[in-house]
Amino acid sequence: TPPVSRVKGDWADHLGEIRGEAWPVAGPVAASRLRLNFRHPMDTGLVDAIPTYHLERLTVSDGAGRELGRMEIWASVAEDPAITLIPHAAAGDMLTVDARDTNGRDYHAALAVARQSPLPR
Repeated sequence: TPPVSRVKGDWADHLGEIRGEAWPVAGPVAASRLRLNFRHPMDTGLVDAIPTYHLERLTVSDGAGRELGRMEIWASVAEDPAITLIPHAAAGDMLTVDARDTNGRDYHAALAVARQSPLPR
């Protein structure tokens, strides 16, 4: 069956929206938990008349533009995927997210690592 966003018909209005949050995690090096939610249909190409259409690249960089991590995505993982990464970034650092899909569209977001974890210690 087609993805829910296709049936609702509003997927194009929200295509490429990125929501995210980052917060520090305890450990011997400065690291953060980065949670990203993408609005993207991530079509598999297995539904009649709906071609393959998914995110194919995701890059996370620090505030200075230094690449902290990169993912190459070769297939649809989930409609409106949620991705969690652990980049080397301390509380207060800025992170930038860049992504590209199989139609050549680019997506960008920037967020700061929270000063503290949302959970009490």
